[in-house]
Amino acid sequence: MKGFARSMMECLTGVGGTTSRQAILWGRSPAPGPHHIELWRRLDSRPLGGVDFSLSRAPADRDVDDGTWVQPLGPETGMVFEASTDYGYRVTTQQGEMVGEGNFRTAPEGAEAAPDRLCFALMSCNQPFAKDGTDDERSLGLISRTPAALRRLDVERVLMLGDQMYADLPEPRSLFDEDYFPLIAPHGRESILECTSEEVRRIYQDRHRLFWSLEAMREIQANWACTFTIDDHEILDNFGSAPDHATRAYAALREGALEAAFDYQTSRAFGRVDARPAHFGHGFHHGPVSLYNLDLRSEKRNVDGNVSMFSLDQYTSFIAFLRKAAHQPVLLIASSVPLLHIPDWLVNAGVALTSMEGDAADRWSYEGVAHSRALFLQALYDHRKRHPKQIIILLGGDVHVGFASELHFPQGDVPPVYQLVSSAVTNRYSPVAQYLASLLPKATGSIGDFLDGEVSAKFLEGEGSNPYGDLNFGTVEVTRDAKGYDVRLQLHGVVDDDDVQVVYDSGPLR
Repeated sequence: MKGFARSMMECLTGVGGTTSRQAILWGRSPAPGPHHIELWRRLDSRPLGGVDFSLSRAPADRDVDDGTWVQPLGPETGMVFEASTDYGYRVTTQQGEMVGEGNFRTAPEGAEAAPDRLCFALMSCNQPFAKDGTDDERSLGLISRTPAALRRLDVERVLMLGDQMYADLPEPRSLFDEDYFPLIAPHGRESILECTSEEVRRIYQDRHRLFWSLEAMREIQANWACTFTIDDHEILDNFGSAPDHATRAYAALREGALEAAFDYQTSRAFGRVDARPAHFGHGFHHGPVSLYNLDLRSEKRNVDGNVSMFSLDQYTSFIAFLRKAAHQPVLLIASSVPLLHIPDWLVNAGVALTSMEGDAADRWSYEGVAHSRALFLQALYDHRKRHPKQIIILLGGDVHVGFASELHFPQGDVPPVYQLVSSAVTNRYSPVAQYLASLLPKATGSIGDFLDGEVSAKFLEGEGSNPYGDLNFGTVEVTRDAKGYDVRLQLHGVVDDDDVQVVYDSGPLR
């Protein structure tokens, strides 16, 4: 069966955060009772041992507990991992039925002990269905080839930068469609906005399993440590940008959708399923690379036209992480919505011509976001000035075009900051829309006032198409030689229905 006619996936497994001595496995199982995790070192198949855990009841008997689980592995569970080593795992029920299997690689033990080459992949926007809900074969061309490409590239980790599932697309199957919702609605509910947070949570859990029924999507999660950033479509298009989204009418939707996103995505970063954190912002270190994952969605609020992108708590967490990462050669800052995309004049004109619910108001460039943008840019500038030798790269998704650019501060006293945007991995626009999306970044001259001037941006030179308007995923390659560290930014796509190939290459950026 295809598309929305297919059965939802019952069993899923995935890899969450890894360090040099620990790993986190995540999964979903429909079976109650004991489960067993078996591990081994892939190089020589040497057994590493096993871990048992139990699910108390079958999902059908539960309220909002969907059978998802998180299991940290490491010294506390009797596991002795080696750094930069590949391991295999298998998860089974007490009856020996397979829940899932895959592989993961532990992180290096610090920068000095890391391999001379590390590669990180990023992707976003997984909506592979045609308008009628069937599989869009054109949208599957890249994702079906991506696992093999990630292996060829020897990718360490995969950064999922938002819209891993869509609550509101395709439109005839949207949870907000008045004809479709009654087909899946709880008894007595005519609209998703009438549901309790618990009901919303169950509906959005099912939505995750539906969108993750793609074999390649499951394979990526099962075999690479994945870091998740949620975005608007995991709740509702442009959620948080409209004033109504902060009202009581949307409170249950927000709560239930965020709980489901924690169940299926971000719990594997925090290593627990018992309590959702106040925000999903978090960071990690991987050899010479540090990454902070900004959560720009779960705390987004529009109050009287002033849009806050994040809370003070998350901002404080981000600043603290920057201090801890100061010694690292490479710093990555990931967010769902790219910092640099559309200039202020175009965004604000778009808001005036449409509404607060439109895409334009959802951008960093919108004038109502000025306060959050100023806070972020000030932190970025201060860190850049204190650590001019560190290579800093902003990572983003969302905008249905891939491109690489560099940000210049007006003072001219600090090196540039690079940016790589990758989108979409399956959500294919029409050829005309793809072309227009690829034109928008070319309009970018600045993103607004900062200190006494403007922050300017320009496209990076290199080989290939920049911007690139078709389906793509990105990579950040970090290499070390006698002179120090280089980074290389690439976009990968499928051309003429061939294999995955590099469609843009920045070349070395020392």
